[in-house]
Parts: sequence; structure tokens; C-alpha cells
Amino acid sequence: KVKVHNKLFEMKVDTQQTCLQFISSKAKLYQLGDPKSYALYLPEYMDRSGKPMWLDHQHPLGMAHLREGDTLEVKFTPRLINVALHDGSAQWIRSFSGTLNDKYETYRFDFKDPPRELIPHIRKSEMRNIQKDMEYAFMCLLIMADKSKPHFWINSQVSLEEQGVAENSFLVLVPMNFFLKIHAEQLLNADYSLWMTKSSIKHGKQTPVKKRWCALQDGRLFYFKEQRGPPSGVVPLDRFRASIDKDVAFQFRLDNMMDGFRLSDDVYLYKCDSEQEFNTVYAFIRQHTGNTAGKSVFGVSIPTLMQRKENSTIEVPSIARKTFKYLANHMKVEGLFRLSGSSSEVAAYKEAFTVGENVNFDQDATDPHTIASLFKMWLRELPEPLLTYELYEAFVEMDSLSDDDKMETLPVLLDKLPETNKPLVYQLLGFCHQVSMHSEENKMTPKNLAIVFGPNLMRSSGGDLMSEAANSPAVNGVTEFMIEHAPELVETKWDCKQTKTRKPRVSMALGGNRAAPAPGRRGSSPAPPPVQGGPPQRSSSPNPAALPDLPSRTASQKSFRAEVQAATQQRSSMPGLPPPDRPSPGPARPPAPALAPLPPSRGRGSGHRMVLPAGRPNHPSPISPRAPAPLPPASTGVGQQAYATNASLADRVKELEGKLEEEQKLRKDLESRLAIVEQILQDSMANSSQQGYSL
Repeated sequence: KVKVHNKLFEMKVDTQQTCLQFISSKAKLYQLGDPKSYALYLPEYMDRSGKPMWLDHQHPLGMAHLREGDTLEVKFTPRLINVALHDGSAQWIRSFSGTLNDKYETYRFDFKDPPRELIPHIRKSEMRNIQKDMEYAFMCLLIMADKSKPHFWINSQVSLEEQGVAENSFLVLVPMNFFLKIHAEQLLNADYSLWMTKSSIKHGKQTPVKKRWCALQDGRLFYFKEQRGPPSGVVPLDRFRASIDKDVAFQFRLDNMMDGFRLSDDVYLYKCDSEQEFNTVYAFIRQHTGNTAGKSVFGVSIPTLMQRKENSTIEVPSIARKTFKYLANHMKVEGLFRLSGSSSEVAAYKEAFTVGENVNFDQDATDPHTIASLFKMWLRELPEPLLTYELYEAFVEMDSLSDDDKMETLPVLLDKLPETNKPLVYQLLGFCHQVSMHSEENKMTPKNLAIVFGPNLMRSSGGDLMSEAANSPAVNGVTEFMIEHAPELVETKWDCKQTKTRKPRVSMALGGNRAAPAPGRRGSSPAPPPVQGGPPQRSSSPNPAALPDLPSRTASQKSFRAEVQAATQQRSSMPGLPPPDRPSPGPARPPAPALAPLPPSRGRGSGHRMVLPAGRPNHPSPISPRAPAPLPPASTGVGQQAYATNASLADRVKELEGKLEEEQKLRKDLESRLAIVEQILQDSMANSSQQGYSL
């Protein structure tokens, strides 16, 4: 029997092969990666020192004298860990030096495994002072060169690597009676404390229900009769399974998992006074209990997830890989990622991932909207967004660049992401691009997908909702661009059935050589040069949500409406300012000579349609004054002077009419932008309300 990542296979093995040859022959079949990073572990055999047996790379399998039906486990190359026993006194750490005079044992151990897997071997060891009816907690102790001894508590259900335990450090077994010496006064600043009713079930009999003051500290639940003195008892949460008692409201139970030092069937029942208290304390307790600690994928960072053994052979977290694989067959479903799935099914799947179940979407034949909603929830609950807090401002500023500049700088910006985030970013962009290619059926264009994923990919670290709402158009605009241009941003076209990392096009660094875009592709035409003294020019493919011609979107308390109205008033007071996207009208005309008073009007129907010079619309402005009819030329001096005066007047009227027409276009342009901003605000508030926020 061969066990690979908690999966058991039966096969025939050649005992003449070395350990490395055997692992290499199975590496491709079981997607193990580099064979040299693995070793073989024989849990049923002991080496000469009485420790579990490991086979190094050059050891032949026959060296272990394997028998039919024996088990081989493929694990990561082991590292050394020391195990010592605490005597329960407050001075033990001060007296322990880690020298040969101290009693401890050294084990070879896979640091991607939780320390509870050491418990059976410790029971069989020569540590004679271990008590059978005593439970022990794990503490990591480091002895530094300066004789300092930093230490911290660790969870027996979470891998050593995930908890930051270093090689050659000490795992100290601390008896639980040590915690009975901690008084309530020392727990006033505990992680969480409250009054709850408590009872227990021992040997099938339930004890009376009593009110107890409970304090949560370092993964242990202390309970006291009063808020002073020593505790009545301590529950090590990592040895218990937490579940909701469906028969009693606001009550949860803790069942012993029977995998610690003390094997008992103890059950504890705790009841809160209100639903709010129950939701808070139960969620906090489940972070430490044995059935959920180190297994949940919700609310866990990407680097932490990628340290786990189940993700060691893939480059994206398992929940993302399963989502892409399942939804690849449902890309034409209308409203994919936009419509919500069944809330009860989403909650059930979240619970399954939280307790570490092996979820199979294909076997369950789930509604695609449910899986899409589950994936969005996972992205939303990441401690840090996928594009990181550090690069948030850089991505927001990208929206003001032209398309060509975005294509140059985005690969460089993406390359600054953490190595654990890059594969997921590339695969998510590629997957969204493929979904958008079916927009005729699913109605999910790059813009619609950007509205869905933008707020989940980029968030500010301060949590300022007003600032995030102000930057929402830029976030959505940059996300839309990345989805639309995913094949160009990632060198190889993404395939949803592959997990190979797509490297960014780092060669497109700023100032570097880059092939010209294909004809007709968005961003192929260069951005127009800026107008001297005029407003900033928009890119060749303007994003209306970006509003580059308006004042910059800052995190001030002013709303978008106030900014746009202020810009409107500012431009209304500048009659010579050209509208966006139009060339400057050139130098100002010389001042006109003094004009004679206008003659009286000749009546409503006596005016002539004015013929404008080239370059201006050949129709009068709807708000321009009606021009008087030109006088016939005269040969006398007085008539010639009058004609010259009226000719100057006609030129002045033409000039004023052109300026009024430009002002009218500018007003219409700003009004349309104001409408866009109002729509963006409505969408942002609707999206925020769905996430439980309030603007």
C-alpha cells in the first residue's frame, strides 16, 4: 500500500529500486513535482533508535524487508524536531538549556504534517514521565545564540510549517494542570470572554447546567465560577470537534476527537444568551478546534493556503482549481458570476470546505451560479485582496493611462505580485476572458465581469468606503482592460484544464522594445499629443467611467456630484476653453474695433441665415442672437464706412456664435459625464449593499 497525500493506493513495488527511483517512477502519475523533495516513510517500522523509519533517496526498498500489505507513505523530505517534556512549574523554561543534560528526543518529521502525528510515537518513546490520563499542550521553544528563549503555543492540528516552526526547535509538551494555576485576573485581556451556561457529558451522564464565566486564550477555553480565582477547568480546543446543537438554540457542543494523549469521550455543552454572542464566540472557537483548524480555506491568506500539503502539487488553491474546472463546462450560462446561487447550498459548501471535506462539484451536479457565488465569497473573504494592498494605488492610477501605456506597464505591475498570487491572477484573468468570449449567450461582457470582480480583486487597506466608492470606476476600468487583454498580458493562451503558471510579459518593461499591436486591436493607435494649455487628452479608446478630464478622484469627503458640478461651473466661466477631444482654437483674435449701435430689428422673418467660415457648423446656434441683414455696398464715403462697420459687426457676431456653440457642447459633454457618474454611484451603492456595507 502506498499513501500519497492522504490517498491510499495498492500496487506492486520493485524492492531492487532505490527510494528516489521509486518516487521518480510515480511522480508524474501522482503529480508530485520534484522527486528529490520527497522521501519514503514506513509508519509500521522502527529504526535502530526506536524512531519511525525513513528511507533516504539512495536506500533500496529491500532494505526495509517489506512484507505483503505493508504501507509506504510518500512524504516531504523530513527535518529534525526536538521533543521535551515540561514539568508543570513556572521556572521550567528558565532552567531548560537544550543541552545534553536536559532530557529530550529528536525526531525526523515532515513539517507539512501537524504535530498530532507525533503523539503515537511519543507514547512509545522512553519519556517515562508522560502520564496516561493527562492531556498535553504543544509549545514551540527556540534557544537563541544570546541565550534568549522565545516561545509560542501551537495547534496540534495545524502543520508545523504553517505555524512557522523552525527546524531544530523544541516542541515542549506542557501538562494541562499547568493552566489550572492561571487565575481569572490574568485573563481580563483574553482574546474573548463572556458568561455562558455550561454542562458536560461524562460516561453517558449529563451534569447539571451551571452559569460560568468563560475566557478564550491561546486556543484554550477556561471556565470559572466567578471572575476571580483559579479556573474550574480548561478545554484544549484543538483536541475537540465543534458543532452546533440543533435541539437547543444558541448552544454548541465540543466532542473529544480521541487523537490526543488522553483518550476520553468527554463532551461539553455551552449555551450563549443571544444570537449575536453565539455567532461571535462560535466563529472564534472554530478557528482553534480540531475539526476546522488548519483546514478552512475561507478567511485564510493565499501564502498560507499554498503551504498546505493538499496544494503542494498545484499552483492555485484547490477551491479555485475546482471552480475553474467545473465552470469551464458552463460558460454559456446566462448571468454567470452576476446572478446569485442558492444561499443554503453556498453555506453548505462553505461548511464542507471549512471542515476539510474533499468537495467534488462534478459529482454533486451543482447549479453553476452556486459555485460562482461560492468562489466570489472566497475571494471577498481573503485577508488581503488578490492584487494586494500595496499595489492598490498603482492599479487605480493605471486607469488614467492610454491603452498603449497600460499594455506596457501592466505586465511589470503584475510581476510585482507575490509569487503565490501570480498563478491565480493569471488563471482568473484567462478564465474571465474565456467567459467574455461567450457574452452573446451569457451576457457577461468584460465590463460586466469587471463590475463583479473589480471590488474583490482590489481594496484599500484603510477600509475607507468613501474612498473605495470614489475609486470604483478606476478599479472596474482597469479590471475590464485586464480581462479584455488577458491573452496579450499573459504569454500563452490560458487553458482552464491546465494548471501551468503563465509568466507575465516582463519583456514589455517601461522603455523596452515591444511588438506593435495587431491592426484593429484596441490600443493600436497612439494617444494624441496633449494640447498646450488645454485639458488632459483622453486615450484612443476612452473609458467613460474613468473621467480623465475631470478633477482627480481623491478620497475627500466631497461626492462625485459635487466635483462634477464644480467642474461645470469652472468651465462655464471660461468662454475660451475648448471642449475635450478638440484641438485648440489657436491664438486669440485681435480685439475688434469699437462698434456702432445695432440698428433696429427688421422683423421676425427678415433675417438671413448666416454662412459660417470653414471649420464651423453651417447653422445658427439655437441660443445665438439673430444677425442683422447686411447693407448693400455704397460708393460714397459715408456708405462705405457704414458697410465696413457692419462687416466688423458680422465678424464679431460670428466669433461670439462659435464660442457659444463650443460652450453648449461643453455643457452637454459635462452633463453626460454627470449622468455616467450618477449611474456609477448607484451601481457602487447597490454592490456595497449586497456585501453588507452602508454608504
